[in-house]
Amino acid sequence: MSGTRFLQFFPILALAMLAGTAHGAEPAQGTEVDCTPSEQYAGQSIPVILFPVDSDRLSPKDMETLRTIARRARYAFSVCVIGQSDKQGRSAYNNALALRRARAVADALIGFGVSPRVVTVRGVGEPFGGLTFGGADKERQDRRVSVVFVR
Repeated sequence: MSGTRFLQFFPILALAMLAGTAHGAEPAQGTEVDCTPSEQYAGQSIPVILFPVDSDRLSPKDMETLRTIARRARYAFSVCVIGQSDKQGRSAYNNALALRRARAVADALIGFGVSPRVVTVRGVGEPFGGLTFGGADKERQDRRVSVVFVR
């Protein structure tokens, strides 16, 4: 990040950290958002970012997708960023990787103007309840971050 760009976002990040609501931190009491999949998301088109094996890096294409998502997210009351991993490897490692993926996406959204106050980050590791989302390439589909808008 260039020095000028950092200075542009520093006041926003500093205020969020002082308020204790920066991504990755627990939201202020009373603002906790339930990010577990449920019927509240039924019918939503949920944006998804897919990752390569053992990676939490965003590609230039992912960044463009996240720029578009950020435009929509500015109007949400809350944004749930939910990271996942495939079933390969140890569960503890997959949980940490899922959280790193979610944080990478949250950082990008915040960088594109989404308020850190509305972002809740979750890493759920392996697919929810052991379910997989893909067909033939199901493990690739499981290496994902979903962005859910709660209005």
